[in-house]
Amino acid sequence: PDLGGSVAGGHGNMYWNWAEAGGAPGIDDDGNGFIDDVGGWDFVALASGTNVASGEDWRNADKDPNDFGAHGTTVAGVIGAIVDNGIGLAGVVPRTRLMALRIGWLPTGAGPPGGNVDMSYAAQAIRYATTMRVPVLNLSFSSVYLSSLDAALTAAARAGTIVVNASGNGSDPNYIGTREDVIAVAG
Repeated sequence: PDLGGSVAGGHGNMYWNWAEAGGAPGIDDDGNGFIDDVGGWDFVALASGTNVASGEDWRNADKDPNDFGAHGTTVAGVIGAIVDNGIGLAGVVPRTRLMALRIGWLPTGAGPPGGNVDMSYAAQAIRYATTMRVPVLNLSFSSVYLSSLDAALTAAARAGTIVVNASGNGSDPNYIGTREDVIAVAG
């Protein structure tokens, strides 16, 4: 409720794709290649046998970007939690729109907030956000070089997207933060 709001039918500070919301179910109403992507997209589509926590959504990429591991939700709350609503906290950018793009999952035995991120899912999400003209990307995850990730980041920068990256957790790898076209932020 501190992100999505508590007003029935409202969306609070969460992104809402009006073309898809007002369109026909099962149809790509906005022509972006994603069907019914009303509130963002879940890019996670893991192979059977992957180490995932019980209850985690892992099988198919789909229109439900809910965050089982809670890391993305926690970061989104710090950025854009609604102010003066009597719950939670106040975000540092309380008048914003946040698009949920799920690229990670919680492995067995791990506790939230946390999880694993696949760089190919990150690349797909960055391309999606660039296509949807998202002005700022917050990439709060460890990263390693992958050619498709590199190409997606270059395309985002060329489109004028501001890319912000958490500079890392301890000794975690951080390819994204080494790029000159990325703002790396440390705590």
